[in-house]
Amino acid sequence: MRRLIHILFWLVLCSWFAMVITPGVAAVSAFPELSEQGATIPAYASYFEDDPDGMSRLVAGHVADPIFLATNSAQWILAPLAVLLAVLMLHPLKIGSGPGQYLCIFALTSALGLVLLHNTSMGPRMSENLDAYRSAASRDLRQGAESARAAFEADHRIAEPLFGIRMLLLAVHLQLPSFDFQ
Repeated sequence: MRRLIHILFWLVLCSWFAMVITPGVAAVSAFPELSEQGATIPAYASYFEDDPDGMSRLVAGHVADPIFLATNSAQWILAPLAVLLAVLMLHPLKIGSGPGQYLCIFALTSALGLVLLHNTSMGPRMSENLDAYRSAASRDLRQGAESARAAFEADHRIAEPLFGIRMLLLAVHLQLPSFDFQ
C-alpha cells in the first residue's frame, strides 16, 4: 500500500506540474504562429479592420482557450489530491522524515491556494470579461470591447506571474529530497 500511494503521489504531482506549464506552452506556440500566419475570424473583421495583430491575438485566444479551461479544471482534482497524498505519506505512512517533507507540504499547500484563488475568483472573472470583449468586438462596439479587454488584461497581468509562482512551488517540491521511499 505504501508503494502504491508513493507512486500515485508522483504521478499526480507530475500531472499537476504538466497542467501548470501547458497553458504557457500553448500560449507561446499559438500566439506568435497565428500572428505570423495573419489568422482572422470573419465575425470580428469590422472591429479589427486596422489592427491585424489584435485580430491574430483574438484568434490565438480562441484556439488556446480550451487548453486553458481544461488545465484549470484538471487542477481542481490534481492539486487537492497531491496535497492529500503528501499528507498521507508524511503522517500515517511515514515515508521519509525531516524538515524537507514539511517544506514540501507547505509548497504544495501554497500551490493549492493559488489554484483556489485562480479557479474561484480570477479565472471566472477573466472568462466573463473575455466573453464580454469578444461579444462586443463581434458587434463592433468599441467602448464596450475596450472596457472588457482592459478588465481582462488587468487580471491577466496578475494571473500570469501567479502561474509562474505555482510552477516554482511545484518545481521546488520536485527538486527537494522529499518522500524518498525507504
